[in-house]
Amino acid sequence: MASMMLICCEGKTECEYFDILRRSVFRLPGYFDIRIEGEKGQHKKLIDHTVARRSKIAQEEGLVEDDVECWVVCDDDNMIISNFQPHRFRSEQHPISGRAA
Repeated sequence: MASMMLICCEGKTECEYFDILRRSVFRLPGYFDIRIEGEKGQHKKLIDHTVARRSKIAQEEGLVEDDVECWVVCDDDNMIISNFQPHRFRSEQHPISGRAA
């Protein structure tokens, strides 16, 4: 079971929505840490950033990467790449060990 969640968002607004949910709606147990980062790029760049941050956070906190659950939040407005399938890109470029995503 993950002890930390990392949510990386494409823009500032999505980040603010998740921060509001964290502060106002959800009551998280003290042992669970949630980190929300915004304005981290679009699609492939966002996935690459999230994978790199997961590794860095795990190393800094003395965790294995599977202890950091990751979510990538983006939309498809003004999308240059048609038919982008983030789950396929993640699987091909950044395989997850230990459990299915």
